[in-house]
Amino acid sequence: MKATLLKLVLLLAALSISGQLFSCDKLEQITGAIAGQVIDDKGVPMGYTSVAVVDAETGAEVTRQTTNNEGGYFINELKAGTYNLEVWVMGTEKMEITSGNDTNVRLGIGKTETIDLTVKMPEKKN
Repeated sequence: MKATLLKLVLLLAALSISGQLFSCDKLEQITGAIAGQVIDDKGVPMGYTSVAVVDAETGAEVTRQTTNNEGGYFINELKAGTYNLEVWVMGTEKMEITSGNDTNVRLGIGKTETIDLTVKMPEKKN
């Protein structure tokens, strides 16, 4: 009887601990975020452009977000890992990033990396 009761207590304790490990609060702590601002080569904020987050290992796009009117972006709920960033205008034209750490961004658990990006504007065609 005592052995059965002890097993039951240990089982309940184990279930309680595993429930705490997988609660929503704990899951939020295993992700990170990337934030920053996109500007053009003249220093003008690039509002309403897209910032794509690409898995550095696989080359697959993980997510994409549109910047606000000041060129700011905040992309959260990213798994810890290494990412590359891309900037797209109108979702169809990939922009050349001339400054900013856009490759091999190492994102840690619970961390927010600030990555400001400068893009080269295409030459106007006559």
